[in-house]
Amino acid sequence: MKDARPEVPWRKIHGLGNLLRHEYRHVDAEVLWSVITGPLSDLDKAAAALLAEIDKDSSGDERA
Repeated sequence: MKDARPEVPWRKIHGLGNLLRHEYRHVDAEVLWSVITGPLSDLDKAAAALLAEIDKDSSGDERA
């Protein structure tokens, strides 16, 4: 999956996840909101494209 979408900053996403899980008491709510409403739109587009590819591949498998 990561290889299919190299434009997605996977390491940063992983790092943010670790921060939110382990250092959530120190997360600034305004900064977090800016991440959610900004850069995540690119991730959303990549996820939608990957799901479309999976749907396309799975519908092709059913016909075989």
